[in-house]
Amino acid sequence: MTITARIDNFLEDKHFLLLDPIEIITANSLGEVPGALQAVENRIKFGGTIALGYVAYEAAGAINSDQITLESNNSTPLLWFCIFKTQVQDTGPDLKPVKDQALSWNHEWDKNSYISKVLGIQDLIREGFTYQVNLTSRFQAHFVGDPIEIYSAMLSSQVGSHSFYIENDDRAVICASPELFFQIESGVIKCKPMKGTRSRGKYSLEDIALRDELINSEKDRAENLMIVDLIRNDLGKMSEFGTVKVESAFDIERYPTLWQMTSTVKGQIRAGTDLLEIFKALFPCGSVTGAPKVSTMEIITRFEDSPRGIYCGAIGWIRYENSQLSADFGVAIRCATLDKKSQTLSYGAGGGITSGSDPESEWEELLAKTSILNRRKVPDGLLETMYFSPQTGFKNLERHLKRVQASAQYFGIDFDLTTVRKSLNETSASINRPSRLRLVLKTSSEVDIEYLDFNEIDRNQVTLALSQKRVNTENAFLFHKISDRSYYKKLRDQIPGVYDVILANERGELTETTTANLALKIEGKWWTPPLSSGLLP
Repeated sequence: MTITARIDNFLEDKHFLLLDPIEIITANSLGEVPGALQAVENRIKFGGTIALGYVAYEAAGAINSDQITLESNNSTPLLWFCIFKTQVQDTGPDLKPVKDQALSWNHEWDKNSYISKVLGIQDLIREGFTYQVNLTSRFQAHFVGDPIEIYSAMLSSQVGSHSFYIENDDRAVICASPELFFQIESGVIKCKPMKGTRSRGKYSLEDIALRDELINSEKDRAENLMIVDLIRNDLGKMSEFGTVKVESAFDIERYPTLWQMTSTVKGQIRAGTDLLEIFKALFPCGSVTGAPKVSTMEIITRFEDSPRGIYCGAIGWIRYENSQLSADFGVAIRCATLDKKSQTLSYGAGGGITSGSDPESEWEELLAKTSILNRRKVPDGLLETMYFSPQTGFKNLERHLKRVQASAQYFGIDFDLTTVRKSLNETSASINRPSRLRLVLKTSSEVDIEYLDFNEIDRNQVTLALSQKRVNTENAFLFHKISDRSYYKKLRDQIPGVYDVILANERGELTETTTANLALKIEGKWWTPPLSSGLLP
């Protein structure tokens, strides 16, 4: 069997290829799970270099008999690990969207069914049976191609600190999880539950407003605190007395598609605790069940219609360093599985339902989570084009710098204003005629500057036409000047013989041209379209 495996931690910029597989350990029934988990640890302890694999959500009943799940459909093993001999440092995967196809997702529920389930859960919360239920569902799409493209597309939308790619002859497991399940290093175990989400805004002001809304949300803080208390209790089962501490609470992390609220909990593992005992204490992660865990897992079986599989389980690696167990497992969210024979891509998504949840908003959030596989959210670079004259200097320089700085902050690109100013001054010092300067800020934070002659436009010869293709205001790139201008060139080239085309959005509102701002004189007053219509600030 051919196995391709890699580990990518973008938070720490660590990337590894795993080579020379020695042995595969699997469990296909509940009775096999505990022994298989012990076998993985023993194999690493006495001979292997590193083990990479997953434990499916439906394995919970084998680890703790009081935890109830839907029955596994046997499409994937309950546990799968491969022991590798060699771990090689790598530069990281090439990030690019899925080529030549948009994924069309089939959802197992319609909107009314989902809302009915949310309302049913809220009835149980009011009756005191649970505090919070993590309700999830499955999406499926047909996919033909190399599954590494899915991994690349997923990471283009959301680089995860716990990203894994495992492909064998039967399936590919593709995970870009931002959530740490547990990490073990030098006898210390760390968990970082993630509860509380907002979509990213399309432009900086909207984005910051959504972030601040999450920061100040009492509902999200209460939801996060509930899971933190659950994790503290779980860690207490296998940690030295008095060592379990909340290191930080209600932190906000930025990802290309989402703002996430996280908290960090640590404890000192009791001597002699093995991997199976750790899973007994923690699995599955409380952030994907709800609270209290055992009774809520039973409620989940009443409202979900299909097994979760690898989704909401645990995926990660273990090894032994200086005779001590080291491990890093992510919660298997933002996780897709490709059945290579049927060419079926499966993806799970969900969210925590509380008494304060709005069913409509929860539905929209559920659908938004599939965008991780369809849209590239990080551009190759940012662009500013500005006029320079040796006599008068740069025109509107501060506005240009403010715009590119805001976009850099939005996309998480490092922007050194001092370096950019220095580069502009050095380049302009050798220019002796009016010119257009193009400043490109790459995602690597490198700055490229070039200049072209500035040619005056005969305003009497400018002809414009209205583009027949509408722009979509949900496209965040409309609000940021990205370096790839091919989309705008295609729009301009669709109408030959004109200087430029005027763009309009899906509501028929005029926005801008492909190269310039739009100003309209109406009843003696000049007007420009609002930012909300989908245009550059």
